[in-house]
Amino acid sequence: MRLQILFIAFILTACSNPSNETTIKGVVKGEIRRTIRYTSPINGFCNDLFTETINPDSSGIFSVSTNYEKPFIIEFLFGKSTNRLLVEPGKSYELNIYNGVDSTEFAVKNPSKAQVYYSSLPKLSPRRCVYSFGDDISSYEKISSQLNVTYESEMNELRNLLDAENISPKLYLLIKQDRNVYYQTAQSVLASKNVFEFEKNKKKVPEKLIKLREKAISQVDLTMPISLQSSDIYDFLYMYKWYFMRKTFKIEELKSIRATHRSKGTVHSHSIMMAKQFLPKECQEFYIASYITYYSRSLRKEKEFIKIMEQYKIDFPNSKYLHFFEDYIKEISTIISEQK
Repeated sequence: MRLQILFIAFILTACSNPSNETTIKGVVKGEIRRTIRYTSPINGFCNDLFTETINPDSSGIFSVSTNYEKPFIIEFLFGKSTNRLLVEPGKSYELNIYNGVDSTEFAVKNPSKAQVYYSSLPKLSPRRCVYSFGDDISSYEKISSQLNVTYESEMNELRNLLDAENISPKLYLLIKQDRNVYYQTAQSVLASKNVFEFEKNKKKVPEKLIKLREKAISQVDLTMPISLQSSDIYDFLYMYKWYFMRKTFKIEELKSIRATHRSKGTVHSHSIMMAKQFLPKECQEFYIASYITYYSRSLRKEKEFIKIMEQYKIDFPNSKYLHFFEDYIKEISTIISEQK
């Protein structure tokens, strides 16, 4: 019989600390995991590639302290399950977690209205969420319209919270941009996927499909720091980069370039070079660090990453993200040395 996991209680205290210090205390009941992963709120970002771990004591008690001057989103990860907490500076939160053997489910007890609202929103990765509609290229307009309707409904509810003073203006802006990034990523994936289908079937890409992709990419201002606080910003930046790559190079030319770099063992270096060429400078440190973390931990034997890390240190000598992938690349270096 499947063990149910219930529950997480996020209780927001009435009093705020005088500083930006935020304390998140928790108790794990049921199966007590050795470690709990959570997204490291560097610069107020929420990226599941950049995580810290904490060890509950024998009673399942743990505590996380952060210090950031603006609201941010923090994600707690238990296996395949995640739960996002809206955090505001100077406030304290308490988490009660009941963790089962086979699965993890979360329930919120006495949450703020903003937390209830945010917890109810779709969380499936926007790079995958449009695939559940199928591969029929004739349906992309209908899907796009459905995404727009859902997005507007979310925004109406969010504005109601603000009007009723059930959410602070700063937290309102964070959630608004977080969901904008989510839906524009979904629209971009939808458009790009269908452009590929038209090209694969040697059909002319409709002008309205091209405009759909252009509009999605243009709706997020990447020079605004709050955009990078979205929990889905890495996926959006990935789509943004590929949009401009496809716009700059003809498809056959791009295939040839990528094939050449694969044969030379420099395909990741080329991807990073494209990021530097097409992404705003405000995003490059974050995106490149995320890219290196993802691919170095996934592939691990590609010696190309040794040079990539050295170049990253030159480009971003004071980067706070380095430690998230440094050990992965040291492991690659060790494997390469042992193979000689």
